[in-house]
Amino acid sequence: MPSPLPKYGHGRGLGRTQAVSPPDSLAGGPAFQAPLAALPSARMGAAREPLPDKRQALHGLLLEEIRSGRQPPGSRLPSEWELVARFGVSRTTVREALEMLSSEGLLQRRKGCGTWVHADAARRLEQARGRERRVAVVLDAGQRNNPIYGGILTAFSAALPPACRVAVHLHHSVRPALYADAEVVVVDGSFAEATIAAVRARCRQVVLLNRIDPALPHVCTDNLLGGTMMARHALERGHRRIGVLHFGDDHANGRSVEEFTLRLRGIRAELARAGVQPVEVRLELHRMFDFSPAQAVDRLLAEAPDTSLILAVADHLALDALERLQELGVAVPRRIGLIGFDDLVICRFASPGLTTVRQPVEELGRALADGVAALLDGRPAGLGAPLRPHLVPRETCPPCAN
Repeated sequence: MPSPLPKYGHGRGLGRTQAVSPPDSLAGGPAFQAPLAALPSARMGAAREPLPDKRQALHGLLLEEIRSGRQPPGSRLPSEWELVARFGVSRTTVREALEMLSSEGLLQRRKGCGTWVHADAARRLEQARGRERRVAVVLDAGQRNNPIYGGILTAFSAALPPACRVAVHLHHSVRPALYADAEVVVVDGSFAEATIAAVRARCRQVVLLNRIDPALPHVCTDNLLGGTMMARHALERGHRRIGVLHFGDDHANGRSVEEFTLRLRGIRAELARAGVQPVEVRLELHRMFDFSPAQAVDRLLAEAPDTSLILAVADHLALDALERLQELGVAVPRRIGLIGFDDLVICRFASPGLTTVRQPVEELGRALADGVAALLDGRPAGLGAPLRPHLVPRETCPPCAN
C-alpha cells in the first residue's frame, strides 16, 4: 500500500466516503496525508471535550485505497501494527476499521495470515456505486483549518442517508466542472457572489452554507442575534465603556464577511438602544499580518484607555486580545473583560475562561443534511431560518467594577 494517501475521508458503509480535493495551490503537486488526530471533531462546539472518530476516518482512508485500485483485489494489506505506526492510532482503532470493511464484504481476514482485499471487492464497490447519491461540498481553501466547518461537516456526514457519498473540494477559485455531476452542491457562503453564481450556472441544485440568500436554500447561524447577545450580556453586567474588534461591514478582498457583518450590526444596535457609543477598531480579515489583533488592542486602548470590556466578533480575535492584554500587564477580567463569538474548544481552557457565544455546530450539520436529503428526494429543502446561537458565560465578563 503506497504512502502517503492522496485523499482522506470517513463515513459509513460503501457509500459514505468523504473525498477531499486539495487547494488550488496543491493541485498537481505531491499528495499529502493528514494525521487522523487532526480530522474534524464530531463534537466541536458541544458541552464536553470532543474526540474525532478515528475508526470512521481510517475506514474511509482504507476504502479509498481499495476504491482507487491502489490496493487491488487479492492484495494483502499491511499488518495491524504497520497501520498503527503509519496512521498514529491504536490497534483497537485499526481492528475496528478492518472489521467494518470485512462486514461490507471488501476484506477477508485470515487468522495468522493477515488481511486481504476480497477478490470480489471491485464488483461489490461497483454495485454500491450504482446506488450512490453524489453530494459535493465546495469550500474556500482558507476553511481547511476552521474547526467550525469541521464540526459542521462531521455532523452533516453522520446525518446523511447511507447512500450519499460526499466529496469535499477546497479551492481558492472554484472549478464547477469538477462537481457538475453531483446531485446537490453545498457551497461556502464566504465566496463572492459571482463565484456562487458560476457554481449555480453549472450545477443542478445548490445549497449555501454560512450565508443568507433568499434565492437559495441556506444554512447559517443567527449571527445578528449572536451579536445582540454579546452586547446585551455586557450591558447586563454593567459595562458602558466598551470597545469592539471587528472586520467591517462590507466585503474583504472580494470575499463575503456576512457572518461578521451581522454580528457587528447586532452589537451596534443593542448598544445604541442603551445609549452606548463603543470605540471600534477594524481589522482586515485576510490581511492581519499588516494590522494584527495586538495592534488593534493597542489602538483601542490609546483611543479609549478607560475601556472596561472588549467585544470581539470571533474567538480568535478575543484570544489574541487576551494575549496582548496580558503582555501589557492588564488584568483580565478585573481591569478589562472580553467576550468572543464561536466557542472554539480552546476557549474552555483559556486562562481565564473566555465568555463567548456558541455556534450551534451540530444543529447546523444536521439541518444541512436534512435539507440535502430532501432535495435528493425531490422535496423542498426547507432551509432558510438561521439557527439560534447560545451565550456561554465564563470568567472574562464579570460585573463591571466601576
